[in-house]
Amino acid sequence: MGEQKMRASKALYSHGATTERHVRDDYPTPPGFVRPLLEQLQLDPSTSIWDPCAGGGHLIRCLADEGFTELWFDDLHYNDTDFFEVPVEGRSYDWVITNPPYKHAEAFVRKSLLHAPRVAMLLNSAFLESVGRAEGLFAECPPSHIYMCARRMRLVEGNSSAFSHVWVVWDNAYEGSTQFSWVVPTTDIQMPTGQAEGVWE
Repeated sequence: MGEQKMRASKALYSHGATTERHVRDDYPTPPGFVRPLLEQLQLDPSTSIWDPCAGGGHLIRCLADEGFTELWFDDLHYNDTDFFEVPVEGRSYDWVITNPPYKHAEAFVRKSLLHAPRVAMLLNSAFLESVGRAEGLFAECPPSHIYMCARRMRLVEGNSSAFSHVWVVWDNAYEGSTQFSWVVPTTDIQMPTGQAEGVWE
């Protein structure tokens, strides 16, 4: 990264965006993209989960609504916690599940694997096509599962996202080759706005 400081903030969907939300890179995760992942993972409700890039808390709100009780969350803009400055010591969880800023997605993966043995990231599907990652990250830390989202997210403006999404999962206990399958978000695929109720209060 040279001398450029990485900051843990949400990813841009539009490089030409000028609104405050776009400037802050705050793009919430629709519940319809979280539930299909949970159906695949089949986690116990007592599983400890950290979302280090929680934004308005919509992913966390969905996890709480699905019965999870051990939830931790931070965000650069909402509680001034920069993921890349969080020490590994004393911050360990069963899972890191987040929708990271795509510009720094690989760095998010690598650091998340220091905090948890299992990681799930909602990413631009183009993340899979890099030669550098094929020979680097994916060779060094192969994902256990890749879940291609068969429907595109609806943005605040009413348009579909310009790109498709994919959940990429790493599981240190998994043995075998990377498994690929599709998940189909069927409801609640509209990107939320504002803050999720009961998260940051």
